[in-house]
Amino acid sequence: MKTKTFIATAVLATAMHASAATISIISVNFQGGQAPADGPDVTTTAGYVPADNWNNFTGKSGSASNLVDSTGSTTSADLSWQTFNTWDLANGDGNGGDRDMMSGYLDNFGASGASDFITISGLQPNKGYDVYVYFNRGTATYSGMNATDGISNNTYYGFDNGFSYADNGYNLTSDDNIGDGWTGANVFLFEDYTGSTLDLDNPANPGVPAGEWKTYVQGIQIVMTVPEPSSTVMLGLGGLALMLRRKRS
Repeated sequence: MKTKTFIATAVLATAMHASAATISIISVNFQGGQAPADGPDVTTTAGYVPADNWNNFTGKSGSASNLVDSTGSTTSADLSWQTFNTWDLANGDGNGGDRDMMSGYLDNFGASGASDFITISGLQPNKGYDVYVYFNRGTATYSGMNATDGISNNTYYGFDNGFSYADNGYNLTSDDNIGDGWTGANVFLFEDYTGSTLDLDNPANPGVPAGEWKTYVQGIQIVMTVPEPSSTVMLGLGGLALMLRRKRS
């Protein structure tokens, strides 16, 4: 009997563990551009966390409802943003992947005042999520980003050496202490957020070495751990019920 009970419990535990292991990815590309032309859109797999079905947006401000995830499924997540202007490095390759995503961007956060922001609301974090914020510029620049969800609130810094994605690939930073030097990077990584609304904005200049300070954003990925469809759990429950029934008989 104890063996049967143990097996039944193991089956249920396995089902419950599997149900929390699925990853949902929402990816946003700010095409930017040099007026009157828009920057490139993303049409294939891209990102530090490789994903399809990017949400592409143009303009220095705007909003969108029901972003799609990497499977193409509609989500409850909504997006709004405002910044001073847009720009495009014009170094994409036209293939709709990483190089195009890292070409155009929202530029000069804070230049139009405290109203510059990116907000993603309606998130269903379940087990929590990580946030990847992409930044790259054609000249060496010190940069930073604030990210808050009403629970976690972090400010990270990075040094963009001005080289393109084609030269650098992706380099991550979660550096909140510039007292020991700046981390070379083109992606801010904020981990273990759980709130349903994510706000991103520019921090104050912390006092950079000789060089330029600026906040700018090419794209964002939100990587969430979510339950799998309930059929997985139901399968485990069904197996448990069958074993308990046999035990009773």
